[in-house]
Amino acid sequence: MQHARVTAPSSPSLRLFPEYETTHPESIPEQQDDKSEPKSSGWISWSLMDTAELDIFLASTCLKLLLFSAYRSTDFEVHRNWLAITHSLPISKWYYDTTSEWTLDYPPFFAYFEKIMSIPAYFIDPRIVDLNNLNYNAWSVVAYQRSTVIMTELVLGAALLRFIRGAVDPSAQRIISASLFLHPGFLIVDHLHFQYNGFMFGILLWSILMARNDNKLASGFLFAVLLNFKHIYMYLAPAYFIYLLRSFCLSPSGALLPARFISLANAVILVFLVSLGPFLLMGQLPQLLSRLFPFTRGLNHAYWAPNFWALVTASDRVLLKFVKGGRMPALAVNMSGVASTSRGLVGDTIFAILPNVKPIHTFIITIVFQVIYLVKLWKTPTYKSFLTALTLCGYTSFMFGWHVHEKAVLLVLVPFSLLAAENHAYFRTFMIASFAGIFSLFPLLFTPMETLIKVAYSTIWAILTFTPLHQRVYEFPRSLPFVIIDSLEKLYVAGFVLLQLCVSLFPVFDGQQSEALKFLPLMLTSVYCATGLVWAFMPALSRTSEFRAILQEKQNEIPETKRRKITSRRAADGQREVQDILGKEYLAEAYLILQHINSLTRMLSAVRRPYLNLDTRPSPLSREPSRNIDLNSSDQSWANIRHLTNEERDQIDLQARVILSRCADRVKRLEAMEKQRAELAASRKNPIIRLLPARLRQDDQTAASDFIAAHHSSVTWYLSRRLTDTSQTLKDMQEERMKRQLERTRTLGSGAAREAMYMDMSGSLPSPAESPASGSWLGNASNLASSFAASISPAENAHSTMILKPPSTPSDDFFDDTDEEDMELTASQIMQFETENANILQSVQDTLVSVQQAESRLMEISALQMELVTHLTRQTEQTEQLYEDAIATAATVEKGNVQLKEARRRARDSRKWILLFLIGASLSLLFLHYY
Repeated sequence: MQHARVTAPSSPSLRLFPEYETTHPESIPEQQDDKSEPKSSGWISWSLMDTAELDIFLASTCLKLLLFSAYRSTDFEVHRNWLAITHSLPISKWYYDTTSEWTLDYPPFFAYFEKIMSIPAYFIDPRIVDLNNLNYNAWSVVAYQRSTVIMTELVLGAALLRFIRGAVDPSAQRIISASLFLHPGFLIVDHLHFQYNGFMFGILLWSILMARNDNKLASGFLFAVLLNFKHIYMYLAPAYFIYLLRSFCLSPSGALLPARFISLANAVILVFLVSLGPFLLMGQLPQLLSRLFPFTRGLNHAYWAPNFWALVTASDRVLLKFVKGGRMPALAVNMSGVASTSRGLVGDTIFAILPNVKPIHTFIITIVFQVIYLVKLWKTPTYKSFLTALTLCGYTSFMFGWHVHEKAVLLVLVPFSLLAAENHAYFRTFMIASFAGIFSLFPLLFTPMETLIKVAYSTIWAILTFTPLHQRVYEFPRSLPFVIIDSLEKLYVAGFVLLQLCVSLFPVFDGQQSEALKFLPLMLTSVYCATGLVWAFMPALSRTSEFRAILQEKQNEIPETKRRKITSRRAADGQREVQDILGKEYLAEAYLILQHINSLTRMLSAVRRPYLNLDTRPSPLSREPSRNIDLNSSDQSWANIRHLTNEERDQIDLQARVILSRCADRVKRLEAMEKQRAELAASRKNPIIRLLPARLRQDDQTAASDFIAAHHSSVTWYLSRRLTDTSQTLKDMQEERMKRQLERTRTLGSGAAREAMYMDMSGSLPSPAESPASGSWLGNASNLASSFAASISPAENAHSTMILKPPSTPSDDFFDDTDEEDMELTASQIMQFETENANILQSVQDTLVSVQQAESRLMEISALQMELVTHLTRQTEQTEQLYEDAIATAATVEKGNVQLKEARRRARDSRKWILLFLIGASLSLLFLHYY
């Protein structure tokens, strides 16, 4: 059976046969692909960046430098104040200082990080780290803090490069890595709004990379470090805990491995001791935890994060409007929650109609949904399962977490990007989540100058990211519901254009800025984006495959007697399975026939030139002593044949006819298989329903069966047409060979024809003594006449009464002299003899003229042959000259390639200098802007 591996599925409506990587017919079956990720040793053993990667880095750096003077949020002052706190105060007062309202509320490792960055800041400008110098926005602090974001983001870039170097599909991973490094979320949140998410997500990606490389101890260590940089990554901790425990600390049988467990525990404990140890010794752990987990801030942020609670809050607002309008008077209204969720302030969220939500509620809901994915991770602790569970744990926490910020959507988008190229289902979910998540970050930049930047940059990023990924993983919708869903998703994405127009034009139409509609654009953005994120989250809840696997396991546990009863009840399903098997066998046989036809077509094309070249013969030294041409050979030895003998040509004809005959028989077998499948499909139908008209008995199964029948009919027609075309090609080659053989025989056989003429006239070939004419096969006229006369038999001249005798020889002495009287002729006989002799002479003269004309033509042919030999000699000389020129050209091309490489190197260097010039120009513009 032919084995093949699908590489690029396409729409079934466009092709009879999908694109397959096929092997030679009847070859050794392919082994299944090992889809495990490759292992890579070392931490930073990635090679130097290539030209495209360097261009991306320098271009993004130039853009970020140009954004130095752009909008800065309050987070900019928050981080400047943290620089001042860690530089000016001892460690014992870091989490107690309240000089500014922007108190330190990140874990200790980030405080240590701020402490390290405050050292060069003090030398650049001491006022940067002045604790009482609030809202300081000099050029020095702007340039320094913006630069630290760019430099620390190199951790992210290094991790993404390592992902490319060890990827199974480097081209797809290069697209994903570039999209992450240039992600609009990082540009908006880090380089405009101002945070250090790129640096911390770089640590997360390094941890994921260690897990991919099977270095699980390093993965757990890095994640522990990350938790002590920013505690929001606790959302991902359950996936790490299950994965490391199941795959590293436990054996495949479930036994605990003490050495591994202790090493992992020591690594994690060491990280937390370095981070929290000083505060434990000072007894400040409760104060630290109160800063890290402020549950008094409420369910929603001032701007609702686009999650499930945003939809709940919006529903509460809508119900409140209905109650105020008198449409639902039975619902009770909590007056303290009337203005709670729309005032745009940080505080507790109280619903007016719906029940209030507490932190414990969000915690329980989050854990329940995370358990769904963690169970699968426990059963199959592979890297792909870990990455999926990690993404969905972050997604669940964002959907149902307490006081979630809109910036936390990066916890969903960044790990989800690593799965985007897996299949079309992942890509669809990733695309919807990316559009909704990125657009939900737009309200962070509300000034007009940044509107064009965020919209244009995000649009360009989406085009450059989604277009190549869509081309790689697109699958045609399988049924009408999927077509409708696909259309609705595209319509939803197009709706962001209208939403942006509404948000941008709302201040123009609402010039008075009424208090009731003040937060309407934010609410519209939050609700619309939450709809997309919730829609993208729903496919993750589907556990159909796991449910079917559990049912299969339970079914295998049922006793055989009971299983037979169940099987008897599912006879229809058995027929459907048989029908499916026939369909698979049909396609496999069709692919095998197609492969044989393709191989035969390629063979005929390869040997056509030597097959028809009857004049050229290889020298005895260059020709192989014995050669067997096998068209079914997998090494394709016929591909390099230059000369063929007549026996080899006959062998090719025979094998080609055999292959065509067998393919034709297999096509008939296909028709028989399709007939059997159609009979099975017809037997499953109700006899009463079959009596109804076709329009009245159409259902899904009938439509599917008709579609399969039409497809198989198209396949059979296609194979028959290919057989006909290949047979015609073989027939044309055979006719052309016969034609050339006849022409060659006619040209080279003229001498043989002349010899045959002499054989007919004299019964033997003329000898040189019988052809005294110098340089001629013909001799003189008298000799030819004598020969011609001697060849005439008496039966051919019955009208003459004369008896001719050959000339007398010495051996004829036995004739008696008395016989001379009998030899005397009468006058009429002599007259008749002379008449016949004149006729014979005239005939001989005519024959002589014809022979002379033939001789002149032969002389012309000889001259043409000499001219042909001259031309062939000249062509040989020209061919040798062309060969020498080709060798010289190859050397020239090699030199040209060296020069091209040198030119590329110079162009790369010049491009670097141009980009460095752009960076310098950007810095100069920033300097002129501030001074």
